[in-house]
Amino acid sequence: MSAKENTTMQKESLDFLSELVDVPSPSGFEITIQDRICKRMAPYCDETRVDVHGNAIGHRPTPQRRLGSCWPVIATKSAS
Repeated sequence: MSAKENTTMQKESLDFLSELVDVPSPSGFEITIQDRICKRMAPYCDETRVDVHGNAIGHRPTPQRRLGSCWPVIATKSAS
């Protein structure tokens, strides 16, 4: 599918993006937005956490469902 075929964002995704933009999260104080991202990932992941660098990380099983394997889902804060 080309970019021109699907140029609109799904309402659920747009609502979540709008919610994130409205969350105050100045550099060094991102805990509120990290929590919201982890809560959003939780239904799709076996584990969600925030690492020491402030990255919100979720792990989900691979499609092959191999024991001990997972694809990381990572939302990182921008480098400043």
